Amino acid sequence: MDNHHRVNGEALVDVLAMSKCQFLLHTSTTQAEAAIYLNLNLHNNSVNLDDPDRISPSKFGVMVKQLVYETGLPTKASTQQINFAKPPSQGRLVEYKLDNATIVRRDTSRRCRNNALVYLAQKKHSSYTGKDSYSSFLRSLDLIYKNYLSLNNHLDNLDLFIFHTNDFTHDDFRALESRLGPSLFGVIRLVNLTGSPFWQRPPHQTFDDPHSWYAYPLFSEGYRRMMHWFTIDIWNFFARLNDEAGCSYRYIFRLDEDSLIHSPIQYDVFDFMEANRYVYGYRMCAYEMQVTRRMWTLFKKQNHNFQPQRDVDLQMCGFYNNFFVADLEFFRSLSVQKFLRFIDRQGHIYRRRLGDLMIHSMSVYAFADPNRIHRFLDFTYEHGTFNQTNRCLAWGGIQAGYNDKNSTTTLSEFYHDKLLDRGCFANATLMRPEDLSPSYAHISDGYEGTLSLYTITAGRVEFPLGKGILSG
Repeated sequence: MDNHHRVNGEALVDVLAMSKCQFLLHTSTTQAEAAIYLNLNLHNNSVNLDDPDRISPSKFGVMVKQLVYETGLPTKASTQQINFAKPPSQGRLVEYKLDNATIVRRDTSRRCRNNALVYLAQKKHSSYTGKDSYSSFLRSLDLIYKNYLSLNNHLDNLDLFIFHTNDFTHDDFRALESRLGPSLFGVIRLVNLTGSPFWQRPPHQTFDDPHSWYAYPLFSEGYRRMMHWFTIDIWNFFARLNDEAGCSYRYIFRLDEDSLIHSPIQYDVFDFMEANRYVYGYRMCAYEMQVTRRMWTLFKKQNHNFQPQRDVDLQMCGFYNNFFVADLEFFRSLSVQKFLRFIDRQGHIYRRRLGDLMIHSMSVYAFADPNRIHRFLDFTYEHGTFNQTNRCLAWGGIQAGYNDKNSTTTLSEFYHDKLLDRGCFANATLMRPEDLSPSYAHISDGYEGTLSLYTITAGRVEFPLGKGILSG
């Protein structure tokens, strides 16, 4: 009788122990069935080895990684200590590491999505003294929430990544959630890149003297790291995150802290990109491709069999990439990675301030089928850099969207508030189809009328006119 009590007691202990697991590999036993009854989460997180239709080991591995990521449990790249007997409570902030980048997120049951909206944010600008970058960032967030995130369940198809370098704390995370509302719970990831390989000089430039770099310190090392991040490191970050967390991030939608979406985007940007098999989407043009001559010529010289999809015309549109939507698979492809490694090894991102705008443009023109490039023109978009002394528009500006019924009012306010009232000047014009990269514009079938977009810019953004046709 004592043996029966002991066996029964051991069986109950086994059932209770198994019910505490996050994952369970089991056979067809009553103990396993009882454990799943006690912990219903195991219904989706268990594998019956006696089931001929069971998932494969690789799929089970992906499932494990994804739950590890969602709950903040440590991976091999994490140093966080977790008490496995007491799983994280719902709703608290969890913090973990990815190659020494620190990721903070809200602990909810929400699984990572396949798309990411990303910002690289700061509270004070690394190069523009006196600029209140945080206020600009908050305004950009408010507008993207109003005109995209809050519409048509768009939040359900993305995660919001806010990258920074020691600028933001847990309190800032909570403040952002409070500002944007409860619908953002579980959506935000606050990522500190400091000390990670994603925010370092390349090894071959470790001992560079920054004073030998072009336009330093006018453009700080932090500014150059930003360019390197959007050229090289962002693709590596999401590839590593997919590998470690079992996620499947595919499309990356970037906005700058000064990027302002002024009108509603009713359709899902990511679904639109995927349905049309676009690998790159942009909004405006900057005509500064002349600085790519040296790198483009050298790459072609060293790769005799290289046949670009399009040769780079130095007069063509450079993608003004403070707004872009990019396919991670394209930028992680062997041909594009080879090109990016070549660019990186030359050291010109840091030494010559060869910008991510030019490198994105070269990569897309060279390796993307022209039918897979899209220029968004339907929403009103603003991105401007203002002189910190006279407050005049120095670069960039604003362009109406053809689906924005209020664009005339928006641009008139910009013209009066940021030009006339300040005694400033800029290029103000109506841009016709031939100025708007017509091959890439893919105007909606529902649009009626002649395309004519009111545009106000400074510098070489959307100026000089007549060059849009060179880009397609």
